[in-house]
Amino acid sequence: MYYRDFLKEFNPAIAYSFDPESSPNHDSQTLQDTYFHEAGQYQDMMAAYLYAQENLLPLIKTKSLTSTDLLEHTKRIHGFIAKTLLAPFEMHSGEFTDQFVFRWHHGASIVQEFILYLANKHSPGNTPKKFANFLLKNYKVPEPDSLKFLKLIDRIKKDPSITIPDCAQKIVDKDENPESVRTLSKLYVAFNRNLLSDEDKAIVGKLCKICILPEQIMEKMNEFSDRLVKQLVQCNAEDIDEVATFAANVFYELTEIHPFANGNGRTATCLMNCVLKGLGYPDILLRYPGDARNPDSQYSKAISQIAVTRKPLADLIKARILEAQKAPYKNEKREEHMQLTIAMATLCKRIQRKYPSININNLAIESIEKWKKQFKPKLKNEIECQIGFCRDMVTAGKNLEKVYDAKKTAIPVAPELLQRQVSQAAAFIEKYSGVTGWKSSTTKGLTFWITLDNMDDVKIIAQKLQYMSNAMEVNSGMSQGRATVICHIGNNLNYLLEADQGLTDIIGKINKESAQSNLNISI
Repeated sequence: MYYRDFLKEFNPAIAYSFDPESSPNHDSQTLQDTYFHEAGQYQDMMAAYLYAQENLLPLIKTKSLTSTDLLEHTKRIHGFIAKTLLAPFEMHSGEFTDQFVFRWHHGASIVQEFILYLANKHSPGNTPKKFANFLLKNYKVPEPDSLKFLKLIDRIKKDPSITIPDCAQKIVDKDENPESVRTLSKLYVAFNRNLLSDEDKAIVGKLCKICILPEQIMEKMNEFSDRLVKQLVQCNAEDIDEVATFAANVFYELTEIHPFANGNGRTATCLMNCVLKGLGYPDILLRYPGDARNPDSQYSKAISQIAVTRKPLADLIKARILEAQKAPYKNEKREEHMQLTIAMATLCKRIQRKYPSININNLAIESIEKWKKQFKPKLKNEIECQIGFCRDMVTAGKNLEKVYDAKKTAIPVAPELLQRQVSQAAAFIEKYSGVTGWKSSTTKGLTFWITLDNMDDVKIIAQKLQYMSNAMEVNSGMSQGRATVICHIGNNLNYLLEADQGLTDIIGKINKESAQSNLNISI
């Protein structure tokens, strides 16, 4: 599903402009660990903002938000926004973490290097000097900082007086490198229990930020919610500088508490945008594509100073507000890439469910090689190649599905059941097209069509229905001088109903008027 038409309060670019995180299993190069993982994050982002639009934003606009409401909606937003992120780790989104959280300044992947080093498994070498040199070359960590940090954790590893709680021991016992995880857990405890000197804490601070203990999260989140609600009422919406400062503090305070295992920045950005919209300002893209990888970007500079001062972040937010007031960010190529990634992943998952014997990854091999050859780093055409690959996969997947569907023996359907299926499909199509008057046929599987006078209206309807689910084939064109939309559902009705239920689970029941999205057609 692609929820774009229902996202009325927020810029859809929020969903397609961010860079999805790689799956921890991305080295497998399977569709499941690459494109499916990306598609899930795109859908999660849109789902979170849809939820916020329907549930949190109205409370902010009417100044009826309570701290209890805010706490609950923050957890629900995270429940959507980090669902795919946490799934590979068998963690549940929407729940405060019970684990020790490190925020590594040079990227989250660096923790795996330390785990291997502490387990004496790191290549090319396991001496402090060689490992520090590796971190310098691969993560740009200054060698003196690495050496001091390695000396500190070696001391902590050997200190029997530092013990870890049972909750951490359970994680240690499950890991394939238990002693490495134990050492990092001891560092976490020593830091939070004030067993380190100021000098030692400064050494740690060069490499990472150690978050608060899990048992402190609830108290800190209650304080955060109480403070935000009070400041929201007091904030002068006419003063853009005051609003930008308030928004910067909202982002900083939630990410500083870091209540969730992952997805804290995305959740904080969503809260920040709800605050901006509630105070009469446009929502913004805090980070433009490529900003995080560019140390000279205004975003990177603001984040690097955030623990000391929020002024650069407030300045960035103000600049983004002024930009959005002139023209909201838009990138058609990135949106097309997101849409096709979602369409491809949804289609491939459906094929796997219908025909488990099919290895969907075999379908991708030829297309991957084709688009690898097309990729030219100097031309910076990565997005174009990704779009081409996804489009090829959607076409190939649909053709494969048709072949297998045609081989499938049709099971006679009782008249009363067939009529119920027609009614369910008709309700779906009317609901999400925003128009009535569809005609149907069951001769070759469920098919619906409608004719209108205006081809532009037909194109809009076709796009809206295709966004909702690619479980049906939607075509538009001219028939006997009238613009026509044809929807062929075949035997995929259950997948349409799943899409409908998925949206209902996010924002509640959608009535026909809300689905029309400013489309007013009389038949």
